[in-house]
Amino acid sequence: MVTVGHAIVDVLSPVADEVVAGLGLDKGTMTLVDDATATEINDRFAEPTAVSGGSAANTAVGLAALGTATAFVGKVADDRFGSVFASDIRAAGVSFDVPPGPVGEGRAGTGRCMVMVTPDAEKTMCTYLGV
Repeated sequence: MVTVGHAIVDVLSPVADEVVAGLGLDKGTMTLVDDATATEINDRFAEPTAVSGGSAANTAVGLAALGTATAFVGKVADDRFGSVFASDIRAAGVSFDVPPGPVGEGRAGTGRCMVMVTPDAEKTMCTYLGV
């Protein structure tokens, strides 16, 4: 089984309601953002947790856990999030052989979803689809 999709790293962190409001976001929503905005939000996180995902990658991981030979096709950049994604998906038993794309000025980084979890357990997500 081969799945194709966005390689996304979910970056989760507990935050105060004021952080979400200060970013001009509506609590509990998902907003598409650019790389600079994703980086700005990530920089506000004290101790984030990174978990690889994306619907197609999650499907491949689930099937691999059930014993199905799986592969994922999606793009990552040659950055820390790309390394996290590649390591996680391979550790789950999914074949992932797409070489990372170069990084640098004017080049997109690996996709990530900044997940802000407020004290009431509400999630506000800002997703950068990446390279």
